[in-house]
Amino acid sequence: MDDDQPYDEIDYGPHEAATFNTWVELGARNPDDQGVLEFAPMTRYTKKLKSSSPEAEALIHGPLQALLEDRIPGVTPESSITTTVLHHERGLRKRIIRATISVESSTGDVSMEFDKETW
Repeated sequence: MDDDQPYDEIDYGPHEAATFNTWVELGARNPDDQGVLEFAPMTRYTKKLKSSSPEAEALIHGPLQALLEDRIPGVTPESSITTTVLHHERGLRKRIIRATISVESSTGDVSMEFDKETW
């Protein structure tokens, strides 16, 4: 892939394109393990993004406002956000493929990870 190719010129298939920009709560895959999460100190969510899209730019440059607009449970105007970029050594020109957040139940503080393209 050309490093200078804008996100809207990348050929996303219809199924893949339909899965972008929706936060999904993460949980136990096995229903028998769901009880472990009932009193967890945090809730995790994930969202697929296209690099340089308005949604990705909003989350990168104004994460608190973006999370408030997305109505993420537990996030408040007083929430603090810590961000990590996985595979950042590849540079910010590589596509972001996923954002994952953990929202602390007691404080509303957020730990956010951006995962860059690795192929």
